[in-house]
Amino acid sequence: ANAYGALAYMVYMPIAGATSAVSGLAVVGGSVSVRVDNSVQIPVKYVINDQLVQPNYADLTFTSSATGTATVGEHTGLLTGVQAGSADITVSLASPALTLVVPATVTNA
Repeated sequence: ANAYGALAYMVYMPIAGATSAVSGLAVVGGSVSVRVDNSVQIPVKYVINDQLVQPNYADLTFTSSATGTATVGEHTGLLTGVQAGSADITVSLASPALTLVVPATVTNA
């Protein structure tokens, strides 16, 4: 009797520490850019059942290939520009063992 019909959707929210359903890691936009002396959150997502899901950042490990250019919080994903240039940010999940390399660019302006 309703003109809109029956609509529903499901959202999968993994329990903290329960990452067994994660099949991949992805970064929205594929790369990250930040200005010198500024910080941005790396927009990493879990891939679960072909959907992008907000991760628990504490389960991830972030490292920078060039800390003189860009630093990153080990378990926060907060990228800070140090000097103009580029760096690769490695995002890792321990279980299942997954790794993603994210190109980062630091600009002066």
